[in-house]
Amino acid sequence: MLTPENLVRQRPKNGAGHYWLGILELKEENFISAVRHFQTAVDCSPTVPLAHLILGISYAIIRQFELFKMEMLWLIEHAPN
Repeated sequence: MLTPENLVRQRPKNGAGHYWLGILELKEENFISAVRHFQTAVDCSPTVPLAHLILGISYAIIRQFELFKMEMLWLIEHAPN
């Protein structure tokens, strides 16, 4: 069965597993853990706009507004639509 944990183990350099683990952590309101997974997802897949968007939103949730701003500026520059 393919789970986010298995995806992380099978493809550690792909950010998808960490993205989905972050989503699960957000649903559980484990915001710091979610941010860590989203940061790893961005590190593994730095050109994926959705990873930057959800990381930015997560920064806003934990009131890290400068980091939120940095992610939104990245999106404006790299994925303006």
